[in-house]
Amino acid sequence: MKTLKSLSDKRLIVECQLNGENALFLLDTGATVGLIDRKASKKYGLKSTRDFPGTLTGAGGELRRVKICDTFAYLMGKPMTQFLIADIEDVVESIRRETGLEIAGIVGLPQMKLAGIRIDANDNEIIIEEDGD
Repeated sequence: MKTLKSLSDKRLIVECQLNGENALFLLDTGATVGLIDRKASKKYGLKSTRDFPGTLTGAGGELRRVKICDTFAYLMGKPMTQFLIADIEDVVESIRRETGLEIAGIVGLPQMKLAGIRIDANDNEIIIEEDGD
């Protein structure tokens, strides 16, 4: 098992590799999907494959023009997939104002479970299970 600390004491933010480059992601246990901001998708050269066949609604309201993105983000070598591309610029800006860090996207709870990522909220620590743990 590997552990790392969040880059912020206010939010769970980690550095991942996205299309071969470092990118920051918010770990959000309340999110049911993983999202990459539309502007970040262009910055990191990501391609959307097709429209998402539904509507996403969250605390920030309804997301429109959501695309499916067939890419992986790697957290300490652990692959995470199933990202959608959407305009989450308001969330990105809110996190930037609060933490001083600019995220490329959000990792949702289902992605964390699939990748074997657990959160120790008491210590702001991220635990990454290795194969066989």
